[in-house]
Amino acid sequence: MKNSKYITLLILLSVSVSFSNTTAGVNTKKTTTMVDYKRLFKIELRHSYFKEGKLRGVTLQPTEASAPLLQEFDMRIMLQENFLNVYLPETTSVLDLIALGITLQFNMVSQDPIFINYTELPMNEQGIVLFKNDSALGNPAQLSTTYQTTANPSQTVGRISIALANLPYTNNQEPFTYIAQFTARAVAVKYLFVAPPSITQLKMQGDDAALFSGPFPFVLENGTNAQVFDSGTNLFPLSEVPTVQRTLEFLSNAVPAASIKLPTPSPETLRIENDRIVAPVYVYL
Repeated sequence: MKNSKYITLLILLSVSVSFSNTTAGVNTKKTTTMVDYKRLFKIELRHSYFKEGKLRGVTLQPTEASAPLLQEFDMRIMLQENFLNVYLPETTSVLDLIALGITLQFNMVSQDPIFINYTELPMNEQGIVLFKNDSALGNPAQLSTTYQTTANPSQTVGRISIALANLPYTNNQEPFTYIAQFTARAVAVKYLFVAPPSITQLKMQGDDAALFSGPFPFVLENGTNAQVFDSGTNLFPLSEVPTVQRTLEFLSNAVPAASIKLPTPSPETLRIENDRIVAPVYVYL
């Protein structure tokens, strides 16, 4: 697995905000104290499948080992869209905290049952992506990534480990950025056209039409005859929104018909054919 393929992580330091600490007395009256906090780091999740590259449907949750650390050092977590912010009391020394050798871990939990379909990860096994800041260089810096198989199915698709000792922090630290990114799965595309005998001379048009072979006859599982255009070994990344426009031209009763726009391949219909991951697209004329 290449480091360049998975989530984008932003770690920004020295941003201040105020939270209220509320305690309840025996007489049920509450006492509120405002505490100033500074941002220790910020995590941004990105995925090239989605419009604007913002990963959706995934939340970050502290692991069982990290939750007590957050509580012990009075850290606060704030979730905003595809961002997770971790704050530290303004009076806490970041350098002293770094010296303790603490590592904070967050599980990435997906609510999308087809996350694996549109993400460039192994399809035939269970596993998670491990992200670490153990060898990041430069600013911005790339997180190291490894893939770890797991025994049982789970909604957890990744785990982020941030070793505070590896933060290149000084008292005058400029905002520091770690980068990684989930990448959309690249698949072969197969268009299957079902048409009456009166429709002939099918022809694909579009910027990448030359990457498809066909049409050639094909019999569907239910015995219906179809005409197929297949991208073969040419792969295309799945996308939430169309990135290329493909059309089909044909004759109807020997009279030229208007071309039709072809649908965008869907991650919901993926299947494996001869070691290829294929996105079939059925079009009924």
